[in-house]
Amino acid sequence: MILAAPQIQQPLKDGTTKALTSLLSGNSTLTTVLQVGGGLVVVATVICLIARKWWPQFKIGQIMQGLGAFVGCIIGLVLGIICISPTTFLPWLVFIIAFIPQVILNIVGAIFGA
Repeated sequence: MILAAPQIQQPLKDGTTKALTSLLSGNSTLTTVLQVGGGLVVVATVICLIARKWWPQFKIGQIMQGLGAFVGCIIGLVLGIICISPTTFLPWLVFIIAFIPQVILNIVGAIFGA
């Protein structure tokens, strides 16, 4: 008899949502600080991307050239969006990241029948 592999994606997403809701529900100061900080991170990242595109001859434009700087800008945008609305985006991100271990569990479960 072949049993299905344990499902970890949805429980991780639900647990993250529950933890964030309990942490942020009664703490409006923390929520405000996260939103302002996230907004500042997004603005700084957009300014860096603008400098990279339209002012490549200046020092900031030269610093922002290359793949590493672009990846850093993408990470900054994601971090800013998560800080602005953590109860919406962080559980979704956890769900996406848990996809890889879930695939591995499914493969191992199919091989060993557990």
